[in-house]
Amino acid sequence: MNVAERAEDLRILRENLLLVARDYNRIIAMLSPDEQALFKERIRFLDKKIHPGLKKLHWALKGASAFFITECRIHASKVQTIVNEFKASTLTIGWRAQEISETLLVRISGKRVYKDLEFEEDQREHRAAVQQKLMSLHQDVVAITTNSYEVFKNDGPEIQQQWMLYTIRLDRMMEDALRLNVKWSLLELSKAINGDGKTTPNPLFRVLVILQNDTQGGVAQVEFSPTLQTLAGVVNDIGHHLFSTISVFHHLPEILIRRKFHRDPIHIIVERDEDIKKIQAQISSGMTNNASLLQNYLKTWDLYREIWEINKDSFIRRYQRLNPPVSSFDADIAR
Repeated sequence: MNVAERAEDLRILRENLLLVARDYNRIIAMLSPDEQALFKERIRFLDKKIHPGLKKLHWALKGASAFFITECRIHASKVQTIVNEFKASTLTIGWRAQEISETLLVRISGKRVYKDLEFEEDQREHRAAVQQKLMSLHQDVVAITTNSYEVFKNDGPEIQQQWMLYTIRLDRMMEDALRLNVKWSLLELSKAINGDGKTTPNPLFRVLVILQNDTQGGVAQVEFSPTLQTLAGVVNDIGHHLFSTISVFHHLPEILIRRKFHRDPIHIIVERDEDIKKIQAQISSGMTNNASLLQNYLKTWDLYREIWEINKDSFIRRYQRLNPPVSSFDADIAR
C-alpha cells in the first residue's frame, strides 16, 4: 500500500500525534522552572510513555499506534489534572496572602473622635478580632498546602527537597503579607496623625483642658486630660502591639515539615523592616509636633493664672482687713 492510498490514515495519525504533543506542551508551559523540578517525576513518567513513539514504535501497525496515542493522552490527562489542582491551590494561597495583607490591624474611621483612653481600648478589641481572622486565613493556607503534599509525599528525596523549597516560597509570601499588613496599618495611623500631605488630618482625640491640683495646698496647674505623655505612649505603642499580634504566626516549614527552620520569627523580621521603622519614626515625630502645638496653646492660659494661683480665702480676708474704698474694688475687678 503506497502513501497516497494511506493519506487519510496518515492525516488522522498526524492530528492525533499533535494532540499528544499539545497535551504534553500544555503541562510544561503551565509550570515554572521551580515547579517543573517539583513535578520532575510526573514529567519523567510522561516522557517514558512517549519515548517508545520516538524510538521503536511501528507506526505502520494501526492498532499499535492507536493504543500508544490513547495511553499517552490518558496519562497526560491525569498529570494535567494534578497540575491544575496544584496551580489552583497555589493561586488560592496567593489570594489568602492578599487578604492577610489587606485585613489591617489598625482601625481608624476618620470620623470618630476618641475621648479619654477609648482609642487604646478600641484598637485592642480590633486587633483581637483581626488576629482571629488572620489566623483562620493562615490555617487555610496550611490546610491547602497539606492537601497539595499528598501528591508528592511518596516521592524520592530530590522531590522532597523541591517540596521544601516550595514551602519556603509560600512562607515568604505569608511573611510579606504580614509585613505589608503591619506597614499599611501603621501608614493609616501615620495619616491620622500627620495627614496625607494634601489635607490636614481629621481630629482623632478629644483633649480637655483642666485645672489640675495633685498636691494638698499646692498650686493648681492647667493641664490636658488625658495628658500628652499618655496619648503619645498610647499611639507610639501601637507598633509594638502589632508585632505582638503577629507573633502567633510561625513559619510554614516548621508547621508543615515539623522541623527546625533556621530563620528568625516572622514578627522579629517584620519589626526590623526599614520601611516600618521609618513610619514609626514619622508617627512619633507627628505626636511630638502636635504636643508642641498644644503646649503653645496651653500658654495662652497664663494670662489668667491669678484666677487659680491666688489663695482666694486669704485674699478676701486681707481685703476685709484693709477695708478699701469702692473705687479700689472697681480697679481690682478691672484688673
